[in-house]
Amino acid sequence: MCLLGASPGRAASPLRLEASPRQLLSGRDTRATLTVSAPGLPPDVRLACSAGRVLAARRSAPDTLQASFVPPRTDTLAPILCAAVSPSSGAHATVVLEVQRRQVLPLSGLPPLGRVEVRIGDTLHGPVRANATGQAEVPVLLSPGVTQATVSAAAPGQPARQWPMPLPVSSRPSVLLLAEESSLEANGERGLRVWAFGIDSRGEPLEAAPGFSRTGGTFEAQRIGPGVHLGTLVPPPRATPGEAVLTAQAGNGEPSSVRVELRAGVKPTLALEVETLEGGASGAFVHVSARDERGRALPGEPVRLQATLGEVGPVQDQGDGTYLARYRAPPGGGEERFVARLDGAPPVSSSVTFLPIPRLTLELSGMERTGHELPADGLSRVGLKISARDTKGLPAPDGTVLVLSTTLGRLPASVTTHEGRATVELESVRQTGEARVEVRWEDQSVGTTVRLVPGEPARMRVRTEKNEVLCDGRDSTQVHLMVEDLYGNPLDGVPITLSAAGTQAEHGRFERVASLGGGEFVTRFHAPARCEGGVATVLAAAREARGDARLKLASRIPRGFTVRLGAQSNLGRLVQPSLELEGDVRPYALGERLAASASVQMAWGRFSLRGESAAHEPFDLSARAITTTVSVGARWLVPVTGALSGYAGAGLDAHLVHIDWRISLDPGAQRQFSPAFGGHVRLGVAYALGPGELLLQGRYGLARLPEGGTFQGPIGGLSTSLGYRFAL
Repeated sequence: MCLLGASPGRAASPLRLEASPRQLLSGRDTRATLTVSAPGLPPDVRLACSAGRVLAARRSAPDTLQASFVPPRTDTLAPILCAAVSPSSGAHATVVLEVQRRQVLPLSGLPPLGRVEVRIGDTLHGPVRANATGQAEVPVLLSPGVTQATVSAAAPGQPARQWPMPLPVSSRPSVLLLAEESSLEANGERGLRVWAFGIDSRGEPLEAAPGFSRTGGTFEAQRIGPGVHLGTLVPPPRATPGEAVLTAQAGNGEPSSVRVELRAGVKPTLALEVETLEGGASGAFVHVSARDERGRALPGEPVRLQATLGEVGPVQDQGDGTYLARYRAPPGGGEERFVARLDGAPPVSSSVTFLPIPRLTLELSGMERTGHELPADGLSRVGLKISARDTKGLPAPDGTVLVLSTTLGRLPASVTTHEGRATVELESVRQTGEARVEVRWEDQSVGTTVRLVPGEPARMRVRTEKNEVLCDGRDSTQVHLMVEDLYGNPLDGVPITLSAAGTQAEHGRFERVASLGGGEFVTRFHAPARCEGGVATVLAAAREARGDARLKLASRIPRGFTVRLGAQSNLGRLVQPSLELEGDVRPYALGERLAASASVQMAWGRFSLRGESAAHEPFDLSARAITTTVSVGARWLVPVTGALSGYAGAGLDAHLVHIDWRISLDPGAQRQFSPAFGGHVRLGVAYALGPGELLLQGRYGLARLPEGGTFQGPIGGLSTSLGYRFAL
C-alpha cells in the first residue's frame, strides 16, 4: 500500500486505502479489491481510479468500504492511481496499482548461435540461444516504471555486446480528478470542491501542479499534500440544465476529466436584434442576448430561433452570452417576424421588412484579397458571376441572353444562363484605369467596377534639367523621374530612394520627392559646397526598378578678400597704425579646413627722440617711417560653434622699411631704405556676420633691419588687427 497523503481538513481520522492484490498480472488477475477503512468511516466516501473500472462499492463493515477494480486492457503498461475522498471531513488517501505482463520479446540482428540475455531493472531474463539467422525470442516480465531494457548478446568465443531497447511501458505522469458531488445548481456563485491527485511514471507523487482547463467558470487549486491539489470549481450561471467539465493534465501525460451535471440556477431574459444584409434584400444576421436577473451573460444555453417566412440557420454560441444565426430571406421579400425562445424565459420577437431579391446580380470572384484590382498586364483575368431571376423570383430560363459591356478590358458581348446563373471572364489589357462592367437584361441592369492597376516597378528613367552644376553650396538642378512597370504602365505612390555617387556628389542633398501624376516624379539635387570636379551619377531606385543619369560637377575654390585695420610694433617700441589687404583660397586638395593666403600690409607713423652726440652735443631728431610687408602663408580653421571658428597660421614675410629723418645738428634731410626678411605666426577668431566674416587677429613676426644702417632693430613684431572678410 502507498499512502500519498492523508491530511484531513478537519479533526477526523485519516482514510486508509488498500488494494489486494496491489500487483496484477495481465491475463491472470482480472480483478482487485479496493478497501477504504477508517474509525468512524464517513458515509460520503468517493472512490475512483485513473484507469480501469471501479465497480459498485459496498460496506463490508461499519468502518470499511470495499469495491472491485477491473484493470484496463492496454498494450502499454503504466501505474494506476486510485484515490478515496471524504468531502465531509476532507480526508483522502491514495494507492498505486501495478499491472504486470508476461511477454516474449522478438530480437533480430543477433550473432548467429549467440548467447542472448535481457536485463529489465534488476531482473535478468535468459539466457537463450539465437538461431542460425541471428533471431531469438526472450520471455520477460514487464512492469510499470521500467521503460527500457538492456540486451546483451555474445557470439561463441567473443565478448558480449550490449545495447538499449525500449519497452511498451509508459513514461508519462498520470492525474486523477475527484469531485465532491456529481451535480450542482449553477447560480454563478456556488461551487464544488475537486481533488487532483498526480503520480509520475514510477508511481511517485508529482511535485509540480498539473495544468487545469475548464469549459467555463473559475477554478483555482492549492497544494494540500504531496501530489495532491484541492480547488473549487464555480461554473457560470445557467438557466437550463447543462454540464461542466474540468480537465487536468501533467506534462505530456494523459488528461483526466471530471464532469459535473449542472442544474438551472437563474432566471433568464432575452433580447433580440436583427442586422439586415445588402439593404435588406438577401437576408440578415439575428443576434440574441441571454442574461440573468443580475445582468450576467448566460453562454452555452439552448437558445431557439424561429422565423415565419424565410430560413433560419443554426444558432451559434458566441461564448459571451450572445447567439448568432444567419437568416435567408424569401425571393419575394415581405415582413418577417423573428421569435427567440429559451426555457424559463419569456419569448421575445422582432419584425423586419425585407425587400425582394434583385432580379439581376453581378459578383466578382477571386478578388477578396485584391479589392477589385486587376493587374494591367494583358494576361490576368477575373471571373464574373451573374444571376438572373424572373419577376416571381425564380431563376431565369436556361439560354437567357445577357448583354455585357465594359469601358476597359476585353469581355464577350453576351452570355447565356444555365439554371439562372452565368459565368464569364474579364480579361486585362496593358492600360491602367477603371473598367466599368455592365450587365443588361430586359429592363434590368447591374454594374461593377474593376481597377486595372500597374504591376511592380520594373523600369526607372532619370533625367536632370541641367547637365552641369557648380559646387558652391547654392547651385542645384531639377531631377525628373519616371517609374513604369514591366508593360510600360506608369506607377504613382511608390517609395523612391535617391543617391548620388562620384566626385564628392554624395555630400550633396536631395529635396523631398514630389509626385506629378502619371508615374512622373520630380525632386531637386543641391550640389555640395566643395568638390574636386568631374562627372557624378544620380541614382534612383523604386523597389526592383533602377535608373541613373550623369551630371557634371564643376569645382569652385572658395576665395576671400580681407581688409584689416590694426596696430603694428616696429623698431622695438614704435607702434604704428596699419592697413592690411589679404586674399585667401581654400583648395580642395588641401582639405576643408586648410587655407592659403597672401597679403600686403602698410604701417606708417612718425617718431622723435632727443639725444647727445659723441662730442657731447645735444640734438633733436624727428622721423617718418613707412613699413611695407608682403606675406604668404597658410592657416588651419577649427569650428567652435555654428557661427564662431578659430584659426592658427604661419607664413613668410618680406619687409621694406622707408625712414625719412632730420637732426638738429644737420639741417639737411636724410633717408634710409632697408629690406628685411622673416616669418610670422598668427592666431585669430572668425565670426560669421552677414555675407562674410568678422576677423580678430593677433600676429607676431620675426625680422630685423640689416647691420650697417642708421636705424636697426626688430621689424614686424607683435600686432593686432580687426578686419572683415568678403567671400568672392
